[in-house]
Amino acid sequence: MKTEFCVIKNSLLILVLFIFISCGSDDSEALIVINTDPHSIEIESESSYTGALNQTFQLSATIKDMQGDILENQSITWESSDTSIATITNEGVLRIISEGQIEITATVDTISDSENIAINVTTSTLIAYTVSDLSSQLEDLGISELLFLNESTMSGTYIELSIGGALHNTNPNRDQVYYFFEGGGIMNIEGIEVLIENEMAVYVAANYNRSITSITSNAKIIRTELKQETPQSSNPFLKYTWEQMEAPRNPNSNVWNPFLNQESVIFGLYMLPQILGGDSRLEHDFDELNIITRGSSLFHTDDGDIQVSPGSIVFVKEGNGHEFNNLESNHDILIQWNK
Repeated sequence: MKTEFCVIKNSLLILVLFIFISCGSDDSEALIVINTDPHSIEIESESSYTGALNQTFQLSATIKDMQGDILENQSITWESSDTSIATITNEGVLRIISEGQIEITATVDTISDSENIAINVTTSTLIAYTVSDLSSQLEDLGISELLFLNESTMSGTYIELSIGGALHNTNPNRDQVYYFFEGGGIMNIEGIEVLIENEMAVYVAANYNRSITSITSNAKIIRTELKQETPQSSNPFLKYTWEQMEAPRNPNSNVWNPFLNQESVIFGLYMLPQILGGDSRLEHDFDELNIITRGSSLFHTDDGDIQVSPGSIVFVKEGNGHEFNNLESNHDILIQWNK
């Protein structure tokens, strides 16, 4: 309604000016210019936002011209002062990454407005995702990697790369584990080319350069990073094939194979035959990340139950008792523990 009124008002003003100019003397001309360019912008937001990792909130901004009329359909550029705390799209969608204070800026033409915003992250003793959900989030955000877990002991990033794709070189001061849920390629670890195939796991020690230089088949990668600082290792990396992971499998008993056991992390394959129906309740004094690779079951925890199947990713915080039961088939779970 306000927009329609502004259009009528501006039209009447132009008509009056036309009549005034037409009726003026021949010896003079009158010219009045009405400026409808953006003159001000004001962000509309809360002073703080609280939510889970990757939860989004819609921000908006009001743009006015010199006469104080609201301008619609303006192209706004949004910016976050620290994208490790929160990101924001040019549609004004704020996404939570970690706790902290940021400044959000909205700009139209050469005019801008800024707001200081506090970001708070809710915590839970049970966090669950699926590869399918994370893949959809990547597509919606138009990115290739997404931080899905950011706890005090470990973080987790989901990555998708197409054939020929690559991941920039990094040199973090923390140990990392790459699990190729699907696909394969070539990693360069401290100058050594490492061939990675489907369902391989690669441990890369802290302070060694690592990058994915080429993807040979479309890849879905789960990368975890341990928050504990560790001394420099003499071995830059270790890699494990699926055959090595499942080597001690026994069709008549539950088998735990901790094939990777380093100073900061234990990473192994837990194999549960359907015939036994599951396991008994466990409670740890360390955090645990579960990646379901085969089979389906009910994952029962002190904080609730989750139906899991291949592609499920479940984080269980220390002290949260849990067990797998109601197995629908033979069940394989990659489990990572922090030390």
